[in-house]
Amino acid sequence: MKSDDKYARLDSGNLYDEDNEYCSVVTTTPKSSIKEGYSPVTSGGGSSGINIASDPNKFPTSFPFILGNEICERFSFYGIKTILILYLTNYMEYSDDKSTVILHSFNFVAYLFPIFGAYIADAKIGKFKTILIFSIVYVFGSIVLSVTSIDGVVGKEGHRSPIGIIIGLGLIAMGTGAIKSNVPTFAGDQLKSNQGNLLERLFQIFYWCINLGSLASTLLTPILRKYVGFWLAFGIPSFLLICSTIIFVIGSKFYVKRPVSESILWTALKIMGFAIREKFKILKSRYKRNSRGMLYTNPYTSVSGTNWMDLSKIEYDSQLVDSIKAALNVLLVFIPLPFFWCMFDQTSSRWTIQAAQLNTCLFNNGQSVCIEPEQIQALNPLFIMVFIPIVEFTIYKPLKHFGFNFKPLIKMSIGMILAAISFLIAMFLQISIDKSIKNNINNSSFNSSSTIIDESGSFINIDNNDLKSNLSVWLLFPQYFVITIAEILISIPGLEFAYANAPSSMKSIIMSGWLLSISVGNIFVVFVVDGISFSKQWTEFLFFASVMLFFTCIFIILSYRFKPTDISVTQYSEDLNHLKESLSNSMFFSGNNNNNNNNNNNNNNNHNNNHNSDTNSDYNNNNNFGVMILTDQDNLYDEDYRSIELESNLI
Repeated sequence: MKSDDKYARLDSGNLYDEDNEYCSVVTTTPKSSIKEGYSPVTSGGGSSGINIASDPNKFPTSFPFILGNEICERFSFYGIKTILILYLTNYMEYSDDKSTVILHSFNFVAYLFPIFGAYIADAKIGKFKTILIFSIVYVFGSIVLSVTSIDGVVGKEGHRSPIGIIIGLGLIAMGTGAIKSNVPTFAGDQLKSNQGNLLERLFQIFYWCINLGSLASTLLTPILRKYVGFWLAFGIPSFLLICSTIIFVIGSKFYVKRPVSESILWTALKIMGFAIREKFKILKSRYKRNSRGMLYTNPYTSVSGTNWMDLSKIEYDSQLVDSIKAALNVLLVFIPLPFFWCMFDQTSSRWTIQAAQLNTCLFNNGQSVCIEPEQIQALNPLFIMVFIPIVEFTIYKPLKHFGFNFKPLIKMSIGMILAAISFLIAMFLQISIDKSIKNNINNSSFNSSSTIIDESGSFINIDNNDLKSNLSVWLLFPQYFVITIAEILISIPGLEFAYANAPSSMKSIIMSGWLLSISVGNIFVVFVVDGISFSKQWTEFLFFASVMLFFTCIFIILSYRFKPTDISVTQYSEDLNHLKESLSNSMFFSGNNNNNNNNNNNNNNNHNNNHNSDTNSDYNNNNNFGVMILTDQDNLYDEDYRSIELESNLI
């Protein structure tokens, strides 16, 4: 902070200067921008200024464009992901293990990249440009994957080059990752200060759009794959990605585009880095005194109840440090989460391969409706859309009525146990499949030397009817049902718990940790499949179930020891948000910012007299007027446009 910067205190939504005089607020930005990228406020729409909604219950005009973009993008992502495992095993002719490694490596990058996407959006180029640029990257990746899936483009059968997989999946993972972290928050930015009641509805619609896109693409792309080819099954998602980008660009003039600022994630990393350096200085000084024979000390080392993060308070705001500590405390509880995601994401790899070994006709006569193996993945979004309201109204609400409140950490513990049970069900099914296939081979004209089975007992060609089981695909329903209930009990309560115990300003850190857990879970699958390589598939399912049960115990211990965040910490950001909301709801609009700028610079003492007539009446009606403060919606400035910082302590 510069030496001429001033302080303002916030007390019950009112601002006071250093002399405890009341501060009136005008939301205007001088013509010579206070900060590059800021523009004068207007009462109308558009990308500049602050938009005021005339109807607090009506979504902004920009929302349908973002929603259309989300539906097309989610259809494309899940369409590609649905058929990817069979593309790798059938078209590229890779083994089950190699195909699984490639798919989960793709997931790893796709869920790691949102952290980078969130950073460049917040601190470098803004959400709109980030979404647009990486949408184009996304489109190019999907086109590469589609074109290289045409027969003969990357080589003949049995000798196909992996160039399409490397370039195509790499660009897709980067594109979807950067978009994933920004589209929902960009949609939230469109809501005005008097539309807070729409936020919950907005994200409910988003959640349904994601599952609707997933359900539609999971059912459609396997049909295109079977009757036309992989090139069209990948081509339709490419076309929809182009459509989603065009829709997003068309809505550009309606969007509210927030200016960039320092990323809270980057700030948190700097604070943690400073605290670590302080800790090392203290430890080093215990063994090596300085030239004067004195030990290096930090004033917070002698304060009881402090931890290593408190050491950074000598350099950074104490309440900001406490907020980051609260977020880290929540993320500590989430340590076991990667082991749930490593199991859940196998619904698109190992479980799809398992489905390919079953009889996919829905009835026994063989002439009835049959499904493609990868279409079984549609059970997850279908179950989610059906069971979320059922669980809410038939389980949670009746229990609350009788005084039993399912806390988020209890729900998550039950969800982890159910995830382990789903893999135990998959294990017993795999044992039955192996026995059924072995009986089919013994009863067929093939002898042991002509079957396509490796030394470990793994079946390589999953499309060969002689290597399929007679068991029905209906047997997969129980494990999909159980893992979907587990997802419902983990995903929604997990974020609910996180946001209840961390300040709202830390949401980006919470989401980064959440997505990172999915990424780590997928790389764990790669480690197990490629590094351990179990001889039997059912033993691998048993291993994952055992790991999940072990980390469920760890999670229960962490949950038991968790101490809820102090309310003063969680409300710190809410106080600041309340201030911003108050500023937006009580704005005084200026008809001529040039005059304001000149008057302020020439004669601050006579500001009220020189200000334009539109705002004069408002100011003069306020008999308690002391000092005027300007805001560009994110920062406060005095009449000379010097920065003003808020102090946390109230009068």
